[in-house]
Amino acid sequence: MTSPKCFGILLLCLPLATLTAQPVAPRPDKPIFRYPESNHGAAELKYHGKIPVLEAAGAPEEMGAQIGTLHAKVLKEIHDLVEGYVRARGWRDIYPWIVKSGSLLEWNFPLSHRREFAAATKAANADRDLLILINTAFDVFSAFACSTIVAEPARSETGALLFGRNLDLPRFAHLHELTLVTIYRPTGKHAFASIGFPGQFGVISGMNDAGLAVAVNEILEAKDDGAKFNPLGTPKLMLLRRVLEECATIDDAEKLITAATRTGMMAVTICDKKQGAILEITTKAVIRRRPSEGICTCTNHFRSKELSVADKCGRLDALDASRAKNKLNVEDVGKALHAANFGDLTMQTMIFEPTSLRLHLAFGRLPSSAQPRETLDLRGLFAEKGAK
Repeated sequence: MTSPKCFGILLLCLPLATLTAQPVAPRPDKPIFRYPESNHGAAELKYHGKIPVLEAAGAPEEMGAQIGTLHAKVLKEIHDLVEGYVRARGWRDIYPWIVKSGSLLEWNFPLSHRREFAAATKAANADRDLLILINTAFDVFSAFACSTIVAEPARSETGALLFGRNLDLPRFAHLHELTLVTIYRPTGKHAFASIGFPGQFGVISGMNDAGLAVAVNEILEAKDDGAKFNPLGTPKLMLLRRVLEECATIDDAEKLITAATRTGMMAVTICDKKQGAILEITTKAVIRRRPSEGICTCTNHFRSKELSVADKCGRLDALDASRAKNKLNVEDVGKALHAANFGDLTMQTMIFEPTSLRLHLAFGRLPSSAQPRETLDLRGLFAEKGAK
C-alpha cells in the first residue's frame, strides 16, 4: 500500500493542476434538470416548490439504503458528468491518484458515516470510487471559492440572526442544476439539512434543528507551520456533518473541531441562534474570529493575526460594503452575496434564518445569486414523520 506520507506529497502537487486547468463550458440552454420524485420505505424525494428535498431517517444502514436507492438513477448522470470533466481537464493520468487519495481518507470517516456510506453504495449499485471522490473533493482539490456573511441579531431588522452563503465551484457542465437538499433524521442525533449534491454524505453547507448552521470556505495559505495535508484526519465535510449531528452551539462546535484530527486548512463560517463566528482551521490550530460590530464576512483568506498571510479580496470588500447599513434584512444579505458573486462559478446562494429554521435557496442558473430564492421551512421537515 502507498504510504500516507506519499499521498500527502502527491496532494500538495494537485492544487496547481486544478487551478490552471481550463473551465468546462455548460451544456447548451435546456430545461433545468428535474429529479424523479420517488420514495423508499419511510424515505422520499420530492419537490417543495422548486427545491428538490430528500428525506432520510433511522440508523446508519437504514439511511444509507434509503439514500442509495433514491440516488441510484441520478448517480449515473453524475458519473458521466465526472468522466467528461476529467477528459476536458486533461486529468486522465492524475485522476487515478486523486481517487486513491480519497480512498485513503475513507478510512477516516466516522464509523456511523462509513456504515451509511457502505449501505448506500450497495443500494445504489454505484461506482464506489465516484462516491469517495464526491465526499473527499474538498480535501484533495484546491479550486473552490466561496463567500459568507453573518449579521447577528443586533444588526438584523427582525432582531434574528441572518447567515448568507455563496457556494462557488469550478464550472462543471450542469452540476449546478443538480443541487439537492437532504434532510437527515439520524437516530439519537440532531436532525439537519445539508445543501449539496447527489452522492454527498458530508456537509458543505447546512443547518440543524437547534439552529446551528455551518459553511466551509477553502483556504490555501496560513501563517502557522502546520502540515498542509494530514492523511490521518477526518475529511472536512464529514467533520462538519459531525458538528451538525452532535452540536447545538458555536462553543460545542469549536470544542469538537479542536479535538478532532483535521486533514487541512479551511474556514468554517458558523452561527447559532445568538451569534456568529469564523473558525479559522489548520492541522495545528483552530482560531475563532469573532464578528466586527455584529457582522462576520469571509471569502478565501484567513484574517486572524495568528494565521493571516494575505487578506485582500474584492469579494470580501463587496461583502463588507453591507456594513454601511445599520440593520440588514434578507434582501440586503442577498444583495451583498450577489455583489460578491464569482460569475459562472457561483452555483448555490442561500440564506439561513436559524431562529425560524428557514432556508432561502437559489440555484439552477448561473450565477445563482442573480436568481430568485425559494423559501423552505426546515422546522416541519426536521420533525419525525407523523409528529405534531
